[in-house]
Amino acid sequence: MNTEEKIASISKHIDEVKNITAGNIDKVIEREMQIEKLEEKSKLLSQKIQNFKKIEIKEEIDEEILSESESTNDPEKITKKIPPKVIIFIVLLVILILLTVILSLIFI
Repeated sequence: MNTEEKIASISKHIDEVKNITAGNIDKVIEREMQIEKLEEKSKLLSQKIQNFKKIEIKEEIDEEILSESESTNDPEKITKKIPPKVIIFIVLLVILILLTVILSLIFI
């Protein structure tokens, strides 16, 4: 193999590598665009979920207000109206306050 053939072979190999690299770059750009689209869709979905939660909470509050206006002062009915999530939150808050007081008394 003479020098010209070696140069032609190397040049051909370089062209193949260039083509493969260009193809890989195109694929990376395409993937990046797909990722950006997915991020946008994810943000929109997150916003829709937040809006849905807000609507759901508002509906729950409206239902509670309506039921309160229709109810009597019966304590049993009042406790039935408090959502379980609120009761759990209050209980956890009381426990946290008690732990804080106890720990402050211990370390004083």
